[in-house]
Order: sequence, then structure tokens, then C-alpha cells
Amino acid sequence: MNIRHLDHPSINDTNVATVAQNFDAAKFHKHTLVVPEQIDTSSGKFLGRIESIIIRCTGLGGSNTSLTVKGTWDAAGDHVWFPDTAGTIATGVTTSTTGSAVFEFKLPVESYFANADAYLFFKINGSGNITIDYSQIVWSE
Repeated sequence: MNIRHLDHPSINDTNVATVAQNFDAAKFHKHTLVVPEQIDTSSGKFLGRIESIIIRCTGLGGSNTSLTVKGTWDAAGDHVWFPDTAGTIATGVTTSTTGSAVFEFKLPVESYFANADAYLFFKINGSGNITIDYSQIVWSE
């Protein structure tokens, strides 16, 4: 018996500028978690296992060492599926102004609404602000 799961990435590379120390309802990345046709989607809801979240940021200053992410089912940020979770920002080898944070989830979820939209909200520690220029959600069936 061959048992395997299929991973699916959702990528958003739209810049979200001036991310600061508080969540802002206007500053998020929207992901549509596209479900392959062979899966029953009669409910219209996403049903899958969120595996990981990757966030890349630019404009880092010396005091920006961690990024907090919140995952929700709505653009207002109120129907939470991934609670506020801080991750260390790993900077590049040749630059300290660009970095990434990675989060592992590995839980099955079903969307609250009859769609496959998921939203990621961001905030940083330290002073100043940064730009989020890439996020990826990997999920499996």
C-alpha cells in the first residue's frame, strides 16, 4: 500500500510596506488555498493540513529580530486559525537588511467561511518598520 500526501504551495509576493509593532487590518497577504478537482469541495470550504508558513521581509534594522504572524479566515483578522506566533528572523549571509521567518503548523483545518481564502497578518519587534515582500503557505491533502 502506497500512502502519500501531496503538498500544495500558495504564494503571495505583493509588497506590504510599513509593517510595524502592531497588527494592522489593512496590512495582510491573502492566500487562496486552491483545492485540486479530485477532492470533494461541495461545501465550498477549504479542508486540508496547513504544513508551513514562510515569510520574507526587507528593510530590517538592528532591533528587528523576530516577526509575529497571525493566520485568519477573514480580511478583518478576526476568525483566527493560526494564533499569534513569533519566529526568529534569519538574515542573509551578505546582508542584514533582508531575512525570513519560518513557521510550522501541521494541523488539519477547515475554513470558517465557504471559500478557500486565508489571510496572514504581520507585526515585528523592535523599532521602525519593515516590508513583507513574500509569503508562502504550504498545505497538504
